[in-house]
Amino acid sequence: MDEDRLAKQLAETGNIMDLCQDPAWLEETAQIEKECGGYVEAGLLLREYAMSAQTVTPDQLQQVRLQSVLFAELHQWMSTWQLGLSFEKTYTQARQIVRHHLQSATEEQAAWLKALLTEIEQKLPPEQAPVRSQTIGWFRQVFTTDDWQQLAEIAAQEIYAGVSQLERLHSAQTSSV
Repeated sequence: MDEDRLAKQLAETGNIMDLCQDPAWLEETAQIEKECGGYVEAGLLLREYAMSAQTVTPDQLQQVRLQSVLFAELHQWMSTWQLGLSFEKTYTQARQIVRHHLQSATEEQAAWLKALLTEIEQKLPPEQAPVRSQTIGWFRQVFTTDDWQQLAEIAAQEIYAGVSQLERLHSAQTSSV
């Protein structure tokens, strides 16, 4: 795909992804896929994605914005926990926990989340966002004892797996000497 075509598409519709709706472009991409024997990421396989992206509701978009801020804050906070090798799995579980709490928020929590969304829509820098600065407090409020227990168990399992792997590696090295 040449840059002139992309520029033309962007000028016409304001969205390069609109090419995914153009049957001629999809056919051209299919031909390229056939010639190279592989898939072009923006080819026919993207058609279904492009169609589904048009059906995103304003509420879903708000959830994505909300989660992007919450997860960025969660990542930053959890980075201070010194989890080492267990960070990724523990963080993944923490995101699931946050998603669960977003779906079952109390009225008070929902009001705070709405205020955070308002702040996000104002596009304030994080250092000038008073509600966002309360995010860690919100996590501490909504995380239950069971949530903390899950995170601790995952972190412990990952550390155990990492240490065990090192022990096996060491044993293999010493037995080959």
